Amino acid sequence: MIGTTWLFVLASTIAVLGILFSYKNLITIIQHRKEHEKLTTEAFQKLQSTFFIRIALIEAFPILLIIFGFVQMENNPIVTADAIFPLLIIMALLSYALINVVITRSDAITDSATTEYKNFVNTLTIIGFATITGIPAISIISMFLF
Repeated sequence: MIGTTWLFVLASTIAVLGILFSYKNLITIIQHRKEHEKLTTEAFQKLQSTFFIRIALIEAFPILLIIFGFVQMENNPIVTADAIFPLLIIMALLSYALINVVITRSDAITDSATTEYKNFVNTLTIIGFATITGIPAISIISMFLF
């Protein structure tokens, strides 16, 4: 049977990489629309709604893994020594994703970009940070609970 800590690592990996891919895809779509057509607030809101739906679908399985991890932790408490390597993996994965978000943001915003476009990208960056850090934060806290 897979160790409890590795369930949290798997949940974090699926969530972080899935949301990062979805974020980068959304930024690419926004860049394409900026270049080929006018990006309106309504279009941005529609894209943002689609992004949130994708995040909900991406996070469904990791949430189930976290619940299963909690169930397993009742029977097999986590020893701190067993949690160090999984914690380092989660932190490295989280760092990789957050650096990728910053790089994607800086690539998307150019000097010739309009203020409205910059606001769109900055809003998505903040949302990206928040959604990417959610599951790993839950996983890290979960490992310290028992």
